[in-house]
Amino acid sequence: MKKLSKPLSKKPRQPTVREVVFHLAAIVGPYHKHEVYEKVNDQGARNVLEAFVRHGNSTGPNIVLVDCSTPSTRYPPSGDINGLMEHEMVYQSTIHEYATTKARGEKAILDANGRTASSGKLLATCAVAPHQVYAPEDQLFLPAMIQVALSGKLRVFGHGANITSFTHADNIAHGLTVAGAKLWAEGPKSRAAAEFFVVTDGGAYSFWDVVNEAVMACGVPDLYTKLHLPPALLSVVAYMGVAYTKLTGSFVKLTPFSLRMLLINRTFCTAKARHVLGYSPVVSFEEGWAQTIAAAKERFAKSSKLA
Repeated sequence: MKKLSKPLSKKPRQPTVREVVFHLAAIVGPYHKHEVYEKVNDQGARNVLEAFVRHGNSTGPNIVLVDCSTPSTRYPPSGDINGLMEHEMVYQSTIHEYATTKARGEKAILDANGRTASSGKLLATCAVAPHQVYAPEDQLFLPAMIQVALSGKLRVFGHGANITSFTHADNIAHGLTVAGAKLWAEGPKSRAAAEFFVVTDGGAYSFWDVVNEAVMACGVPDLYTKLHLPPALLSVVAYMGVAYTKLTGSFVKLTPFSLRMLLINRTFCTAKARHVLGYSPVVSFEEGWAQTIAAAKERFAKSSKLA
């Protein structure tokens, strides 16, 4: 065996430092107190931003902060959302506290693009917004639907014909990563800098067909065979819930905001993310939803055995 002319160095190779921060924290949904939305969605985002400006550093000329946001920050005030692009949506102040506080935190991060950090590095920012998030590990969207369905209380709202864009958690991670890489390479003057990008699995799917497929897999009868709930009645109940919350401080699941989300079309065009960031889904909806149903079915089977 030929001897090496020089002994191998025992000193570990130093990794290249590329400082990119992803802000993911949020209080989601319409069931929390005002001060909680403010502290987490708005002030929390600003705290991350200011900490990064004070302490962020890297081996390159830029430091990068990518905000994981939501299309809810820019929904139109009324009507369906049919294949909208980012420039067709504007910030709203009348949707719901979840959306408005997320919007304020998101805007603070986008407005900070180009700031000079205490390290002397320039800050590059953008926002990536997934819609109707799901995954096998999901503990919010599908589990909530299945729990109501298993109680026998879940019904199709309205005609059940509304369509939705969905986003698998792996596609969110991919969208955040390509956005961070783009800003790292190009800095605050990048085409991606200070911009808002919607990412989804692509396509549009019947919201109630998707939910029905999942709950039937868990042993619930076909939702379409049950009486559909009329929107007018649901609206009355939702506003009664608002009054009940004001009087008692207790939250109800059906609110005007959640009702609207379950009745309207919510589909988005991801052309901007594809062309500017190079984004494309890494998991198809068909594959991801099948995995999510299987995981939910297993989870609820175990919980029923324990009960």
